[in-house]
Amino acid sequence: MSIGLLMKQKLLVNIYITINKMIKTRVGKIVKVKNQGKKAGANETYQAVILNSNGQYNPFLFTDAEIAVAYERGRKNIEDQVSRSMISMILD
Repeated sequence: MSIGLLMKQKLLVNIYITINKMIKTRVGKIVKVKNQGKKAGANETYQAVILNSNGQYNPFLFTDAEIAVAYERGRKNIEDQVSRSMISMILD
C-alpha cells in the first residue's frame, strides 16, 4: 500500500470514530453539548439542535442566553407561534 492510501484510510477511521462519539438526537430536539474545542472566553456548553428547513437538515448551536431570548420572543408574540402537528403529538 502506498503512504497516501494509508493516510486516507487513517483519516476515514478518525472521521468514523468522531461521528460515532457524537451525541445522537431527533430533528428539533435540543440537547446540551460540551464545547469540545473551547477557546478563551467561550461557553462551556451549547444547546445543539438539528432543524429541517426546506428539506435541508442543518445543525445549530445556541448559547443558553440565545435560547432564553428566543423563548421570551415566542412567549410575547403568541400570534406568531406555530403549533404541533397531530403526528408530532403522537410520535414526540
